[in-house]
Amino acid sequence: PAILIVIVVAVIAFFLVPFLPRLPFVTGDMVKIKDVMGIVEAITAYQVVVRTFDGQTVFMPKAVVMTTAIRNYSAIPNRRIEMNVDIYASGDIERARALLLETMELNAKVLADPAPTVFVTGINGENASLLALCWVENADWFGTRDALWVAVAAAFADDDKVSMALPQMQISGSPYLEAK
Repeated sequence: PAILIVIVVAVIAFFLVPFLPRLPFVTGDMVKIKDVMGIVEAITAYQVVVRTFDGQTVFMPKAVVMTTAIRNYSAIPNRRIEMNVDIYASGDIERARALLLETMELNAKVLADPAPTVFVTGINGENASLLALCWVENADWFGTRDALWVAVAAAFADDDKVSMALPQMQISGSPYLEAK
């Protein structure tokens, strides 16, 4: 009888396990579930425990987790950095593109394959919008993105042919501005 019980349990497990719902992450993965982003600390039968980057512990019922979109940033080895940069259209757009490419290529954490690239995504009035893309190892994403933004700001500040466009507000024809 004991052998029969083992065989029945094995057959049930063999046929049932593939149909049981599984979470697309494990303990230690960096995830975003609903609006909570952090590291998965524990997975129990009833809840998922996530430690956010500001030190909070969030307990999420498994039923909620199973019915929402989940982003698992640890599931892939590489991650793309996107930088949207607005410059003044009167500046040298090709020079701005070259500065962005050079900044990404000089960073040791940026992967050579796929190669960094820059696209002009539009020109709207005084501004030209550029999209700079590069890939890094997943673990280096936050630090490299930070370093790239600092390097881009320095490169544009040191160049006299291009400058980053600053948000501006133009007020005209307002009765409140007229002298009384």
